[in-house]
Amino acid sequence: MKPILLSDSSADIYHEYYAENDVAKVCLTYTINGQQFFDNSVAAETNHLYARMRKGDSVTTSQVNVQTFYDFFESVLPQGRPIVSLSMSSKLSGSFSASQTAREMILQKYPEAEIYTVDSVSTTAGQGQMLFYMVAMRDQGMSGKEIAVWLEENKTRFIHCVFVDDLIYLRRGGRLTAAESFFGNLLGIKPLIWMDSNGYLVPREKKRGRKQALFGLADLLAENIVEPEKQTVFIAHGDCPEEAEELKQQIMRRSPVRNYFIGMIGPVIGSHTGPGSLAVSFFGKDRKEVK
Repeated sequence: MKPILLSDSSADIYHEYYAENDVAKVCLTYTINGQQFFDNSVAAETNHLYARMRKGDSVTTSQVNVQTFYDFFESVLPQGRPIVSLSMSSKLSGSFSASQTAREMILQKYPEAEIYTVDSVSTTAGQGQMLFYMVAMRDQGMSGKEIAVWLEENKTRFIHCVFVDDLIYLRRGGRLTAAESFFGNLLGIKPLIWMDSNGYLVPREKKRGRKQALFGLADLLAENIVEPEKQTVFIAHGDCPEEAEELKQQIMRRSPVRNYFIGMIGPVIGSHTGPGSLAVSFFGKDRKEVK
C-alpha cells in the first residue's frame, strides 16, 4: 500500500500542493504582538506577516506539539498504510522530537503500526524540495521504509542557502549583536546563511549588496549541483518575487536545470530572516564536501 506522507508546515510549499499530491500537513504556529496564527502555507497570510514585520511588529514561533502528531498518527492507522513523517531540523525546532515521542506512544498502544520519523536537517526550500522527492518516490511505488532509508542516506545532499536583507531580524533572534547589526546594515552587508550537515543555520559568507548576494546563491548552485538536467530547483523568497525570478534567470545562465519551483519563505524561518530574504535549494554534493 502507498505510504502516507506527512510534513510540518516549515516545508514552505503552497497550500494547494498538499491536497493535489495527497500529502498531509501539521501546522506550526506563530504569534504577532500576542495574537496567534497557524502557518497554513497560504501566500496572503505570509504576505501579511511580512507587512507586519516591516511595521516593526514582534513575531515569535511555536513548534508542533506531541498531541498533534499523536492524533494524526492514530487517525490514519485504520488505513493500514505506513507513515513517513518529515520535520524541520531538530536543531531549529522541537517538532521532530515531538513526532518521535508521538510515534513511541502510538507503538505502545498499536505495536503493529509502521511509522517512520525523519529529521530533515533542513527547513523552508530545502525541506520543501525533500518533500517533492518523497512524493516522486511514493508515486514510483517505493515503500515507506524505502523512502525513509533513502532520506536518511541523502538528506545532507539537499543544499540550501539564504541571504538576509536586514540584519535587525538576526539580531532580534540572538544571532548578531546590536553593533554587528548596525554596522552590517550601514555597510550593505548581506550574509549568506546555509544549513550545515547537522541541521544548524550557520553563516557561510558575506556579500556587499543584494545583487552580489543573489549572484552568490547562483554561484553556490552552479559549483555544487549534481545532474542539474534532472532536477527541480526550489527558490523561496521573503516577499520579493521579482528577485526570485531574477535568481531563476541567473541560475539558468549557469546550469541547465530541468525545472523550478518558486514559493515564499514562510513564517517560521521568515520571522528570523525577515522581508527581502531569498533562498535556493538543490540536490548536490554532500554538505561536508561543499567549500
